[in-house]
Amino acid sequence: RLRGSGPREVYAALHGTTSDPFGLQPRARLRLEIHELRKWDKNQVQLVLHRQAIRLAAALGKTEAVERLRGDIESCTIALVSLQRVGCSYEHCRGLVERAGLAWGPDVENKLSRLRRQRQRSRANELNWMKETLLA
Repeated sequence: RLRGSGPREVYAALHGTTSDPFGLQPRARLRLEIHELRKWDKNQVQLVLHRQAIRLAAALGKTEAVERLRGDIESCTIALVSLQRVGCSYEHCRGLVERAGLAWGPDVENKLSRLRRQRQRSRANELNWMKETLLA
């Protein structure tokens, strides 16, 4: 049973859910590799789905589900910040995290650093593979 709003309002809220503040400009998309773009798209869809689920759970009065979903949303948010971080400043990334509804702290910073290192290793491995394959 919906609390405080009817089905039309809930539908409008679900339909209007966006992935703000995350969005890549065409030039920023060129900085990412193909597999990174796929991760971006996947995490952006996951973020929208989580936000919709939170709105629906809130409309149904399921506070436990809302809290659990807010915890689950962190991983896709941090992944998006990490991918959007390519070519952006520390302050900009911090602003993205805060506008997305997460609290900036050492935990978030460590997760972003870990994802950045993973991406650097992945790019280095791919570059080495291309060198070996193409120059062999």
